[in-house]
Amino acid sequence: MVKLSNEMKEDFAKMRIFPFATASINGEPNVIPIGFCKLQDDRETIWIADNYFYKTRHNIEENPRGQSMYGDRRSRAAIR
Repeated sequence: MVKLSNEMKEDFAKMRIFPFATASINGEPNVIPIGFCKLQDDRETIWIADNYFYKTRHNIEENPRGQSMYGDRRSRAAIR
């Protein structure tokens, strides 16, 4: 697990929509927008709201891997 730096934590707090990607056991991708995403004080745990996650939840149950990404437009850096 990666801990976010203080600068990354500030950039994370500015994000409003986070893309979250999963894939089925057969590799079929699914990407959804997440509107509620909260970074915890340990700077490596992220809470997300489970709203209308039917396909996402099914994918995670089959294949417990997912990926989110956020970026900083100033430096054009992206963290995933």
